[in-house]
Order: sequence, then C-alpha cells, then structure tokens
Amino acid sequence: MSAGANTKNMRLWPVIYPILLYFATSQILDVMQQMLPFTAGFDAVMRQGVDTLGGLAALYLSFLKGGRRDKGCLPVRAFDAARVLPGAFDGVHRSDTTGQTASGCLLSALMLGLGSFALNNLFAMTELLQRSEGYRFVERSFYSSGLFWEIAVLCILTPVTEELLYRGIVFSRLRDWLGRWGAIVSSALLFGVMHMNVVQTLYAFGLGLLLGILMERCGDVRVPMCGHIAANLLSVLRGELGLFAGLAKGSAAYWAVTLAAFAAAAGLAGFCIARFPEREPYAREPAGPSSD
Repeated sequence: MSAGANTKNMRLWPVIYPILLYFATSQILDVMQQMLPFTAGFDAVMRQGVDTLGGLAALYLSFLKGGRRDKGCLPVRAFDAARVLPGAFDGVHRSDTTGQTASGCLLSALMLGLGSFALNNLFAMTELLQRSEGYRFVERSFYSSGLFWEIAVLCILTPVTEELLYRGIVFSRLRDWLGRWGAIVSSALLFGVMHMNVVQTLYAFGLGLLLGILMERCGDVRVPMCGHIAANLLSVLRGELGLFAGLAKGSAAYWAVTLAAFAAAAGLAGFCIARFPEREPYAREPAGPSSD
C-alpha cells in the first residue's frame, strides 16, 4: 500500500470510528433491552432513549471527558454545559459572548424549522414516503409513543447527542482534513446515510447541510443543537397534533407556503455563508507527555 493511501486511511478512520462506536453501543443496548424482562414494556421511543444515553456515555468516555482533547472533539469554550461534561469544551479561540450565542440559536431554530417544514412538504408530494418501507417502519415505531417521551427523546436527547457526534466530533475532524466545505458536505452525507432509509437519508442530508453551515458560521455546537431540536420538535408536533392539517396537499396555498419556507431557509443559509468568518482549521494542541 502506498504512503498516500496509508495517509488517507489514517485520516478516514478517526472520522468513522466515533460513528461506529456510537452505533455499536446503541445496537448492543437495543438487543439487551429486547432480552431483559424488566425492559419488555418499553416502546420503541423509550428504547431509543436508553440506546442514545448509552451512545452519549460512550462518546463522553472516549472523546469528551476531561484531558482527552487530543481525541478529536471540537472544544467550544462557550459551551456552558462544560460543567456537565468537564473539560469537553475549552481551549478554542472563539467568540463566547452570550448575545452572539443566543442570536445564533434563534437563527438556527428559524432556519431549521423552515427547512424542515419545506422538506416535509416536498416529500409529501412524492411517492417516496409510501415506497420506503424503512421510513414507514420508523414512522410506525417512533410516532406511536406518548407525546412526553417523543419530545424528551426525539426532540431533545437525540438532537443533542447527534450534534455532539456529527458537528462536535466528526465535523471538526473533517474540517482539519477537507476544509470548511468538505466538512459541511461530508458530515451532512454521513449524517444522512446513517439514518439507513432513503427518505430520512435525503431529509437528514438536506438539514445536515444547514447544520454544518451554522456550525461553520457560529463555531458553537449549541447553535446546530437548537436547530436540530426545532426541526424534530416541529415534525413531532405536526404528526401528533395535526399542525398545518388545514393546508390541503397540492393546493396553490400549499405550494406557495412550501416554496416561501424553502426560499427563506435558503436565504438564511446564504446570509450565514456570506458571513463565514476567516478561521483556521480546528488544529489540536499537542497532547504533551503522559504519565500513563
């Protein structure tokens, strides 16, 4: 094998490994829950909550725990939850003013809410929703629990964990390797593919592009977290409470609102791109000598 191929593999593995670790941990926990008698009454959403917590614990121990900055997590000094994840988000030279973070989170929630609304409407006008058995299985499984658990797991826990993984770890490593646009597109592609059905892959890829743009624009993982939460919350409330049910599919009003939402999301993304800061790759500081 050539030296160039070795170098490429050495760069690719640190990107793939965190994703494999997260999903392996989640799958093991899912199998265990189906075997253990005291978890037999858990529905799919509750099981996903346990799986996600296990995956988050694996990421914390492997990448986020204090003293592991050389492991490749994107540390963001502004992240106040460093008190919960000690040492995880310190040491990057970024702006950490509360006002900038708050405005970024509002922008993120608006952009992802509009993008989610537009994409859901566009997919509803195709046959993909009916033809994708994988999507229909997910829909039956994860939108059949109580609203409390759906919001807690699907709208809060899962988005926070996935953003730590895809924008906090994967994006930062890809950006060191491929630059800003390579990281935005590649992290979105990985985010989409790991949903494992055509509808969610396309949907997650589209939203992943927006999340990557927000990460590059604001440099704070809380910002894409807020957007991801907003997109999932809108989808859950739409499914459970019938939001926008009065908007007849295929009507002139339906298309007008859908295209307006799509244009607004694209416009906000363009605003972020135009204001991309000049930023060096997220280079890691040397780990230094170890006593281990």
